[in-house]
Amino acid sequence: MKASELIETIRQFHDDEICVRLGFNLYEIGKISYSFDNSDTENGNKILFFDVETVSQYKNLSDLPVADRKYWDFYYETFKERVTNKSKLPNVEDETYKEEVYRQTASLFPEFGKVCCISVAFVTKDGKTKIDSFYGENEYEILDKARNVFNKVNGLSFNLCGQNIKNSDVPFLGKRYLINGLNPPD
Repeated sequence: MKASELIETIRQFHDDEICVRLGFNLYEIGKISYSFDNSDTENGNKILFFDVETVSQYKNLSDLPVADRKYWDFYYETFKERVTNKSKLPNVEDETYKEEVYRQTASLFPEFGKVCCISVAFVTKDGKTKIDSFYGENEYEILDKARNVFNKVNGLSFNLCGQNIKNSDVPFLGKRYLINGLNPPD
């Protein structure tokens, strides 16, 4: 399978279909069986596949600091109808409803979520797959280790590939790097 075919195949699947759930909002990349045509890497088609997994910064909405809670309330008013159908939760108090929306969506926003895992993979010239994951409780360390990889492959002219990285992972990472006081990758 050529790299372009693999990329198209990956685009057809949502992350949940190619990942194995390990725990609350934490995933490990499942093993995907594929092979590259050697001409892909010999012709300079260097691709770094990556995926970012996130969790909310706080377990409950009530745990948010006051300033973050005000910010969350603003976000909540702008997207609540798109993420949770209140009619499916009859007789639920507004605060309980807000808590549920927070539980379902906080990890999707860099202001309220944090990175818990970044997995990267690439295929060497001899066809071997190299996979690495950076994960844990310390987001700063995860981001720093991933930044080192991104900087290294950028210097080697790799292209990036992942599920919806342009609209999700890359902007999320950019904000989390800045929030953590780190420079984003080159």
